Amino acid sequence: WSLSGKCIDQAYVLKTTSQLTGMNQMLASGMAIGSVFVCGIFMDHFGRKPTLITALMLNVVVKLLLFWACFLDWGAFATVLFVQNAIMVMGMTPMYPAMNAMVADLTHGDEVLRAKYYSALEVVNHTMDVLAFGCGFPVLALHL
Repeated sequence: WSLSGKCIDQAYVLKTTSQLTGMNQMLASGMAIGSVFVCGIFMDHFGRKPTLITALMLNVVVKLLLFWACFLDWGAFATVLFVQNAIMVMGMTPMYPAMNAMVADLTHGDEVLRAKYYSALEVVNHTMDVLAFGCGFPVLALHL
């Protein structure tokens, strides 16, 4: 659906997506609260670098799932959306504390260097977002 005002199913699409977004946010909030405890233990046991690498790999998996979900029927799409949301929340919860601690350790108080390191990690983190949107746009342009 292209958000066109001429779409006869606009009300249905907006209602359905709003309900799905609400359920997804509820799941994400609950998962985030629970994963904080597990992720702290993971980071303490395995270290910061493996935590960051795991989070970035899960980010790639999530974006691939979202791309794949665009070609599924509604029920399968909703299922994949919930699964990717659970993976994303649980995988990315420890990323920012690990990233902040790792950058602080590596920069030894140098604010300029800290900004460069933090920016580089954010670019790596969001590269798959840009790639996913770039791959998804041609699908939306087909107006299926």
